[in-house]
Amino acid sequence: MAEKRNFKKMMIEMHTPASGLPEIIVQKAKQAMLTLTHLHNAITRIHCRWREDGALDTTENKICEIRAEVDGEQLFTHARTDDYASALEEAFRHVWNQISLLAAKANDLPDAVTSTVKV
Repeated sequence: MAEKRNFKKMMIEMHTPASGLPEIIVQKAKQAMLTLTHLHNAITRIHCRWREDGALDTTENKICEIRAEVDGEQLFTHARTDDYASALEEAFRHVWNQISLLAAKANDLPDAVTSTVKV
């Protein structure tokens, strides 16, 4: 009999600029966010936002911000590069590492064992 996995619901939000962001990058981001559930199934929300920073006069003005909620903890990362695709890859790599650490910590044994004894 096949093993039944118990998945929780996960909300994915994408906020994109009005122009300049190809749809293929948004689709790639959605698929990448879904792969995070294989890493840790306690992810309840992921928010990905792309924006262009007009305040800085530099070529690296494309920003990708990713927020994730895992087991009640808020994770945040962002990347600033010269194009949206590489900003997504860099930010996703950071959030992948953060969630990997949380998944490893969740599988560790507790530091101290507490028990209740009736007297």
